[in-house]
Amino acid sequence: MAMWINEDAYRAMSEELSTLRARVGELESQRDKLREALAFYANPKTYEPQGHPQIDYEITAINSDRGKRARAALEECK
Repeated sequence: MAMWINEDAYRAMSEELSTLRARVGELESQRDKLREALAFYANPKTYEPQGHPQIDYEITAINSDRGKRARAALEECK
């Protein structure tokens, strides 16, 4: 059984599809930003000392960052 729709219904569905595709693109971009921030915190090297292990043991990428990447990613995803 063939089903036909009128031109107005087709236009409305096309507009809705375009809106949904744009939203999917926004969500994918947000996902990528959050994934990048998570990858930073998940990387074991982030917690390794930068410089001399005995003198600079507290200077790590994670200590220098202090959550800045996470806050920035979350802010961009609002």
